Amino acid sequence: GKVLLREFMQVYTSVVFSDEYEDFVSKILVEGHTDTSGSYELNQQLSLERASSVTAYCLSEDCGIAAEQISTLETMMEAVGYAYDKPVYDENGEVDMDASRRVSFKFIVNTK
Repeated sequence: GKVLLREFMQVYTSVVFSDEYEDFVSKILVEGHTDTSGSYELNQQLSLERASSVTAYCLSEDCGIAAEQISTLETMMEAVGYAYDKPVYDENGEVDMDASRRVSFKFIVNTK
């Protein structure tokens, strides 16, 4: 996943920190999710750890983005855990356990 995250963050930051889109994104939620096995409390902790790990990598020098961009992103990024509140379903309406274990990004944008 690190290769994908590195590529994503490099492309994303090249756009969001451009003159045209500066100040467009106000917050970035890094959302951790789990499958439906195990207790809710355990999955809540796991999902938050998953989101926090991705956030930490995205804010590290290993991600390949400039230090000043990392500094700005630190004020924008927030890790959130959702446990199994938002599972992914397959075509039969069953929980897809593999697809439910994921991290997603949600961008809060300024519309003014």
